Amino acid sequence: MQSGELYQRLAEQLQSGLPGKEAQYLMAPFRRQQREIEALAEGKVPKEGGVLVYLYPVEEHEYRILLTLRNDYKGVHSGQVSFPGGKKEPQDLSLYYTSLREAEEETGVKVMEPEVLGPMTDLYIPPSNFMVHPLLAMSSQTPELKPDPVEVKRIVPFTIQELLDQSKVKSAPMQVFNNMTVDVPYFDVDGLRVWGATAMILSELKELIKKVWD
Repeated sequence: MQSGELYQRLAEQLQSGLPGKEAQYLMAPFRRQQREIEALAEGKVPKEGGVLVYLYPVEEHEYRILLTLRNDYKGVHSGQVSFPGGKKEPQDLSLYYTSLREAEEETGVKVMEPEVLGPMTDLYIPPSNFMVHPLLAMSSQTPELKPDPVEVKRIVPFTIQELLDQSKVKSAPMQVFNNMTVDVPYFDVDGLRVWGATAMILSELKELIKKVWD
């Protein structure tokens, strides 16, 4: 499928409606939904953040999803695979600009406004008390990526074709929720386990693309 056609189909599907939280929870750890409900019921005011879900061509009819491997640091998301993004800063006019600014700072990608398709479903992250707002965009050309060595260890290659490959969905026991060990679903991406919020956003993207891919 040519990039222009895929872009148009995705744009039309976004207008028809998103797969939503039902799609996100296909890749959620045990009790993840309940923990979210409990955390929000406590009256916590979440911090706001934006991430960029960015698709781009690498070969004819092959498209990648921009994912990064975070450097190790003192924090709950250290060393994890994630979308480029971060918290909303005072200078950001909106979370739309937060997503674009953070993506450029972390990966060097400069997203033009015509490339932006629109927002995906918000996702609350209990461990860090963040409400994440994913923004979907797609390029017609392979971007020049310049990862920030402070924040990004490397770009993680992951194609749409791999996202749609059900053999990439696996599960394993992991420690979550106050060191409780549970079986956690994840995407096997370049030998890395992509789980948690990133996997849940990818799950909605997967359901969205399944509706338009042929």
